[in-house]
Amino acid sequence: CLYLLSLLLYSLAYVALTSLFFFLMIRSPPRSTLSSSSAASDVYKRQGPAQAVANADGSVTVSWSAPTEGTVTSYVILATREGQPRHAVSGRLSSEQTSYTLPQDELITGSSYTFQVGPINVHTHGPLSLSSSPLVAQAGTPQDGNKEEGAPAPGRPG
Repeated sequence: CLYLLSLLLYSLAYVALTSLFFFLMIRSPPRSTLSSSSAASDVYKRQGPAQAVANADGSVTVSWSAPTEGTVTSYVILATREGQPRHAVSGRLSSEQTSYTLPQDELITGSSYTFQVGPINVHTHGPLSLSSSPLVAQAGTPQDGNKEEGAPAPGRPG
């Protein structure tokens, strides 16, 4: 009987200590073991919001400011259509680039979008920029240089 009592107390103590350990781990996870000079620890500060502007041809230009800290090797543009999950709308863009124009045919006319920019370095993704203001995709209108010339009216010289 004494053996069973000690086994029960041991089990309760084990469960209590294990629960306490996991509770503390969730509240404050361990710090990274990487040194501060490691390239993988080049952590970015969150960028300001991405800026999205609708162009007359129906395309959207997303622009951003480069992070002031961290090493950026490329960027990726992410779009969120209202009611849909966020997804990448660009491949990896050059680290020197600070704007990207999304063609009209990649947007659904009349849908509301927000855009974010994700910095990337060789080792990891940085925190996404804040979302742009919502923008409704519009049908494009041809620019002067892109207008198709129609045939002259019947009976009129061309």
